[in-house]
Amino acid sequence: MTKRLLRTLFLIVIAALPIAAQSSGGISAGKGSHPIVKNKPEPDWPSTTKKRSELRIVLRAVFTSDAKVTNIHFVETKPKEPADYSEDEITDLIDKAKEAAHQIKFVPATKDGKNVSMWMELEYAFNADDKEKAPAQEAKKP
Repeated sequence: MTKRLLRTLFLIVIAALPIAAQSSGGISAGKGSHPIVKNKPEPDWPSTTKKRSELRIVLRAVFTSDAKVTNIHFVETKPKEPADYSEDEITDLIDKAKEAAHQIKFVPATKDGKNVSMWMELEYAFNADDKEKAPAQEAKKP
């Protein structure tokens, strides 16, 4: 009875390994890694946009195998419908977030020892205090 239970448990674990690898983007432990961000510049406030309340811009982008950020797409704002900003202001903030995303410096993800491209989600916060801050210092390395 114990051998049967152990064998069943072993088969369940073996069957679950491919599912676990898929849930992590197809990169399983010991065989690869996610991109390592070295520097993620903060976006500048557009000069035409007056800050009112916090707004977050969510983007999706490809972190390529040759360490470039490409295919940057707008996903959403948080809150979903910011009442404090006009459509033009939101568009300007999205453009600034995309400009900042293009400047990200990173070490590419790897799989089986080779650099690979990977989709990543980025979030940029435009806080009410940001516009008065001095220019950002160089990002600290993790």
